[in-house]
Amino acid sequence: MRKKQSKEFIDVVAASRECWVSVSGAFCVLWLHRRGISFTSGIQASCSAGFKFSFEIVPLYTSGLVMGNKVATFSEQQLEDYQDTTFFSRKEILRVHRRFRELQPELVPRTMSMEATRDLRLPKSLINTLPELKENPFRDRILKVFSSNGSGDLSFDDFLDLLSVFSEHAPRELKLHYAFRIYDMDGDGVIGPSDLKAVIGRLCQHERGLTPAEIDAVVEQILDEADVDCDGHLTAMEFSHVVARAPDFVQTFHIRI
Repeated sequence: MRKKQSKEFIDVVAASRECWVSVSGAFCVLWLHRRGISFTSGIQASCSAGFKFSFEIVPLYTSGLVMGNKVATFSEQQLEDYQDTTFFSRKEILRVHRRFRELQPELVPRTMSMEATRDLRLPKSLINTLPELKENPFRDRILKVFSSNGSGDLSFDDFLDLLSVFSEHAPRELKLHYAFRIYDMDGDGVIGPSDLKAVIGRLCQHERGLTPAEIDAVVEQILDEADVDCDGHLTAMEFSHVVARAPDFVQTFHIRI
């Protein structure tokens, strides 16, 4: 018989220079209990774990024209297609292009052909310099999941998809889908003990390290609470049910442009 769900959870809150990490309801849910686990003062507990970003692009890039030269960044058809396949307005799409181009202006053209948006890629080493990612312990997973060729390097289309999923207008179900993929470290379609151990290690890297026994105890408790069919791992459905109990998930799984 399963243990009765505890009302006490562990909140891990870590601050960094450019972004702050609020382990309270974004990428995945870790069902942690105080019981049997010893933490130093300053490390708290919580039922969900994640990161909240503020990604603000300024100044506004409100038109497809460049300094009066009337050079269109995208064709009308491209803008229509992007509006149909993302959660962005035309203005926001142009702002995303500006942010992408600022990473390497000598490589990214002002006018983007369909081939360039798909084939021209910025290396992950450059994407990782973004303040919102550089201190994020899951930055490699985020880039790998959104990279269409799996390398972690991003095309403009990949970059736009990433920001679209993290936008405030993206539906909860889509955010859950990508959150699950980010935490499925080995890509086998489930979140198993090895995935959970890796997640816990990353979440606690700014604090003192947990002992192997402590990590094993946390993993056991997570599965005890969330693994409904007792098969030793979390499916996407089980993950979704757990995150549904975190009311601030959508707000924290968000990048503002």
